[in-house]
Amino acid sequence: MTNHTNNDEYAAYIQSIMESVFPKILDDEPTVKCNVQDIDDEYFATVEITGEKVVGEHANYNSVYVHGFQMEELLNKMQDAGFHFNSAKQFTRTDANPKMDLLFVTRE
Repeated sequence: MTNHTNNDEYAAYIQSIMESVFPKILDDEPTVKCNVQDIDDEYFATVEITGEKVVGEHANYNSVYVHGFQMEELLNKMQDAGFHFNSAKQFTRTDANPKMDLLFVTRE
């Protein structure tokens, strides 16, 4: 693992990389949250994307959406920064807006 002189500065740098992929969403409303944690000398970076409950004339459904170009850019930037895509998960409580979490980790 690469040693970083200031873990907080490095975490902020990685967070800014993630946030740069979603500038329009971040400017409009807080539907994307990015977080970076250092746990036992391994970094975990998460992107949480909040969707919406859609009430339609014929049906109700949950919607979480990421453009393909955003996903591709995020994967490329994170890989360039030394992170690997670990998982994507989606979980929704019945009374909450749907959310999707994307997890990236550093590995030797």
